[in-house]
Amino acid sequence: MTTLSFRTAPFTLSAASEDIGEIYQQVAAGLPHLGFTNVRNEPDHVFAESDATLLDVFFLFNGVRSFWQVIACAGEVGATNDQVLDQVQAMIAGFSNL
Repeated sequence: MTTLSFRTAPFTLSAASEDIGEIYQQVAAGLPHLGFTNVRNEPDHVFAESDATLLDVFFLFNGVRSFWQVIACAGEVGATNDQVLDQVQAMIAGFSNL
């Protein structure tokens, strides 16, 4: 059975970034290093696949430079989803200076 897992967190765009599109570009560029394929950087989200796992990352505008970060993962094993969410969340946390 497929399990859907997700994580949410506040995200503030740093002064060094012009817009959230730069973060989407960095997410899309980083996902292949985590084993994801078929990465698609869409205007409002990033989608990727890894074996039997589907991933979607998006940022909901909350005002000025404030966003709500959402990482959603669908896969066969809940524990694997949690590992994927941990990896992607840590990668995005590394973008805090962008």
